[in-house]
Amino acid sequence: MKKKIGIFTLVAVAAIIVVLVVASVIENLYGTDFAHKYIYGADWFCAVWAILAISGMAYIFSNKLQRRPALFVFHIAFAFILLGAGVTHYFGREGYLHVREGNSTNIVTDDMGILVERLPFEVTLERFLLETHESNNNVKDYVSHLSIEGEQVKVSMNNIYKRDGYRFLQTSYDEDLQGTILAVVHDPWGITVTYIGYLFLLIGSITWLISPSSTFRLLLKGKIKSISKKGKIVIGVLATSFVIYWIVKYIIGWREGTLPPVLMSPLLFVHIVIIMAAYALLAVILICGAIGLIRKEKGPEMMTACRILLYPAIVLLTLGIFVGATWANISWGNYWSWDPKEVWALVTLLVYCFPVHYRFFKWLQTPKGFNIYCVLAFLTVLITYFGVNYLLGGMHSYA
Repeated sequence: MKKKIGIFTLVAVAAIIVVLVVASVIENLYGTDFAHKYIYGADWFCAVWAILAISGMAYIFSNKLQRRPALFVFHIAFAFILLGAGVTHYFGREGYLHVREGNSTNIVTDDMGILVERLPFEVTLERFLLETHESNNNVKDYVSHLSIEGEQVKVSMNNIYKRDGYRFLQTSYDEDLQGTILAVVHDPWGITVTYIGYLFLLIGSITWLISPSSTFRLLLKGKIKSISKKGKIVIGVLATSFVIYWIVKYIIGWREGTLPPVLMSPLLFVHIVIIMAAYALLAVILICGAIGLIRKEKGPEMMTACRILLYPAIVLLTLGIFVGATWANISWGNYWSWDPKEVWALVTLLVYCFPVHYRFFKWLQTPKGFNIYCVLAFLTVLITYFGVNYLLGGMHSYA
């Protein structure tokens, strides 16, 4: 029964992967509004995730993961995140507030100009400023100076204002620089539940890796055949090179003022470093898998090497995605917008869940099958990093 529940859960994961891949293609062909209306915002899509959540909970308790605190917290975190997403989807409200300098309003509309609600207070725009870098006049920030019931408020990129459960975010402005457009989000419960999930995810991820009884630690201790010294050197060099490259690129962009205002956030720095470290490890997994296929006598050893790397890679990828989600929530008011880059990052994470749970599939228990999967799985990384930028576009097309 335990195995059947596990297999059913992974089949549900596979179904979601297929849906997400098809959805990203449909969005590219028919537009974002079409994809959000008929897929991402549809009840059937939420139902698929609900099925996965229920089967996942059944898997957790049928396998008594509550007796293994680190794994339990790590897995239960996703249930909280999905629950928070459901609360946001069905009970959260969002819209836009457009106000000109010297004027006041409390009207929030959707992107079609239809009334969403009237705020319980008036918002007055004192002045709007477009700040630039002195060296090259590139835009540094968009700043709205507001007055709300006598309180002087400043809203800019990555600087939100909270009041009575509402959050105000700088979104756009009028071409004559005499007016501002603010995103208004009211979702106190959904965000709270989701952030609890993020906290559990952080705690579970770290304790999962450092727990003496974890498979990862057992592999490193040599109780299961470990990776060679040469392999460790390759991992270190490749991962370090990727991370240093992106740190330098980000710092240079920050200093020269070439980054868009929305990217001028410390969370982006953390997000990029974690994600690129994860991609570096996945690249080494690709190399190990290829070596195992080319040199068959090395197959079992390379399978073990891939297993060692999978744990930190998945933890880093998971944390990187949700650090990015936190940054998005601060910058755009939504921690998840089903942007193509977000979708494919999630697809990559879900694809790499299968080799971690390889015991449920006989073909993944063999070195050949495991190594083939690790090689093919890297295609999702390539699509996430290159394919989305050049083919699918979206808010992350600059990344």
